[in-house]
Amino acid sequence: MEKTKRVTKSQRFEDIIAMLNGENVSRTSIEDAVATLRNEIALLAKKNSAVDKRKLERQAKDNIYKSAIVAYLAGKSKEQGVQCTKLATLIDECVGLSTSKMSNLCNALVAEGRIFKDTVKGATVFFGA
Repeated sequence: MEKTKRVTKSQRFEDIIAMLNGENVSRTSIEDAVATLRNEIALLAKKNSAVDKRKLERQAKDNIYKSAIVAYLAGKSKEQGVQCTKLATLIDECVGLSTSKMSNLCNALVAEGRIFKDTVKGATVFFGA
């Protein structure tokens, strides 16, 4: 029984390129090329669906945090503004979030126009709209 060498993915793609350029290829048939390309498309679809699912889950959590921040800061004036590091300890839903996460959430809310930020005595504070 004769051993056959396994064709690597790289070799398969090189063969497909050669086929498209009109060259004769002995390692890869047209059926093998089509099967390889379909498999790669399926792998990309699977990868993209997992990324979309994680992104949606993260957005849902972020929306909960954002709603809690807006509710807490509602009605607070500039003088009553709160630093984002302090918000993480004052809002139950946000306890345990890192400073950078809180900062990103607050800055996103500022960009959306849902809260405001200003500097008071050298510290950046956030306050309600």
